[in-house]
Amino acid sequence: MNHVILNKFPATDMRTCIESSSIKYYIREIKLAERVFIASECRTNLNPRFQSILQPTNNIHNMILRDEDGIDSQLKASLMDEFSSYHQFKDYKFNDFNNNLNYDLQCAIDYQQLMQVNFRETVIEVNLERKINVADACKFNKINPNFQGTSFDYVITYLPVNGTFYCHKGRSTTCNRTIAESRNARYKLPE
Repeated sequence: MNHVILNKFPATDMRTCIESSSIKYYIREIKLAERVFIASECRTNLNPRFQSILQPTNNIHNMILRDEDGIDSQLKASLMDEFSSYHQFKDYKFNDFNNNLNYDLQCAIDYQQLMQVNFRETVIEVNLERKINVADACKFNKINPNFQGTSFDYVITYLPVNGTFYCHKGRSTTCNRTIAESRNARYKLPE
């Protein structure tokens, strides 16, 4: 059995490795797009005399918009700063959610109807080429002799502009009768 044994990396080599390596992004395409997310449970109304009310889940936009990767967060922040100075984007305000989200939306569900609240987000979709250069000081070639020191791949990132909640009636890939919730419903008289 061949095992690669990595000795402790001296601090000076680590510093040289990090400072001599780089990640660069090149813009390939920019376009305005929309993305749709689930913003509530799937619900059905089993009461024939009343309409059931469904609203967006509280603060769901924070979960949807959260970045789990620090590098991705920094990339988005850098792109938004850069694009905000472009003439093409002068009419767009990034992350314009705080005062404009319609959390007061109330979807009225008729008897035996399926309903789910969705979140439609307007984004600037940016297709990027990512080039990673790893310095020789990192000694990756000792782990994998075929590693050339450079890696390319393509990534898509979405810069959030704004969004809105809307009612989606009927079946969907995330809402059908077998998973629809009917308990603990709020009701109102039909209009």
